[in-house]
Amino acid sequence: MPQPASRRHLLLPVTFFWVFFGLASVQPFVVPYMREEFGVSELGAITVLASVYLVLGIARFFVSHVIRRIGKKATILLGVCGYVLFPVILLFSRGFVSAMFASLSLGIGGALLWTASSAQVLDVSEKEAYGRASGILQFFTTSGILFGTFFYGFLARRSDGRYAQALLKAVSQLAGGVEMDARYAVVFATAGVLGIVALASAAVVPRVRTEVKPPRFGEMLKFITTRERLFAPVILMIQFGTYGIMLTMTNQYVKGQPGGEDYWVKVHACYLGAGVAVSYIAGWISDRIGRKNTLFACFAFAAAGLFVFSFARSFPMFAIAAGMLGVVFGGVQPVALAYVGDISTPENRPSVHAFVYAWRDFGLVATCYVRLGLSKHVSPQVCYVAFGGLFVAVAVWMFVSARVEARRAATPPT
Repeated sequence: MPQPASRRHLLLPVTFFWVFFGLASVQPFVVPYMREEFGVSELGAITVLASVYLVLGIARFFVSHVIRRIGKKATILLGVCGYVLFPVILLFSRGFVSAMFASLSLGIGGALLWTASSAQVLDVSEKEAYGRASGILQFFTTSGILFGTFFYGFLARRSDGRYAQALLKAVSQLAGGVEMDARYAVVFATAGVLGIVALASAAVVPRVRTEVKPPRFGEMLKFITTRERLFAPVILMIQFGTYGIMLTMTNQYVKGQPGGEDYWVKVHACYLGAGVAVSYIAGWISDRIGRKNTLFACFAFAAAGLFVFSFARSFPMFAIAAGMLGVVFGGVQPVALAYVGDISTPENRPSVHAFVYAWRDFGLVATCYVRLGLSKHVSPQVCYVAFGGLFVAVAVWMFVSARVEARRAATPPT
């Protein structure tokens, strides 16, 4: 089993917990907020959310230059500031344009935080333990999202309470008397307050000094897109697309079922809970049985979960399906980050991370719009089957690729 982590390993994951508990967990509220408060179309609301990841993917390519100038710790602090601004801007936004500025803030903050933090986690870890260290980071991240989902769901349901009404009054006064739905006021205002905790946590993260030498864009693109390395960005792009499915389709689909309004948050929590459980051990397992064998298992479970979604009609079936799909959400991230450690050095690690993970962000953006287009012509059940078939193909790819690599390793050089 995984060994206990040192203080140096744990301070940064704790910061991620506070960032994703207090700040990133408000994302599921963005689409309904835009639609209910400002009458924005579904396409417009999804564009606000998708813009976060489009900006995130693009900004990643420049983070290595920021790290080179100010260091990883300062970059991490700037990234947390971007997360803090996201709910604050939404709180005082008056329409689509201001919400897009919130997306810009979160996208840039995410690029700074994730790139610098991932590089630092690998820098302080032994090569043989990259998977375990990555799993710890992902465990704290998904735990933050899980508890944040429950926490903000609870606050939104108690929006008629004394605490919520006091926040609503304060926000209304700060915004010049503009009225706002109490549910969103309490969620975004509380996130802004918890941002202070996240910043305080980031301030005590140890400073790790390594020399960073960003390669040329063309050199890094050629490095990542070789046959041996291309699988990592491709599977991340496909994997993070499942997060797009959960954010944009499944919540609405479950809500539309009889009684779905009462249990859709629990279904989403099953997805995140499975991610928490798997993330802690997936990286550690990949250190022992190999990255691709672990990825095969993750995608096989997720494919089964998508097929179950296609015929689910009750809470137990939705919960099982969400849990199976959550395996890929929690498992792929630490394995991919460990692989970044395998193929990089401290000097080029931020750049390698950016070029691998940008595909993940672009995958979510594409999935949001592909799903929106499909929903106008086909049923959600067909969408689940289509994505399930894609995941089966990825699982087969990982299985075959792992067997080929094993045979090559067993063949003595001639």
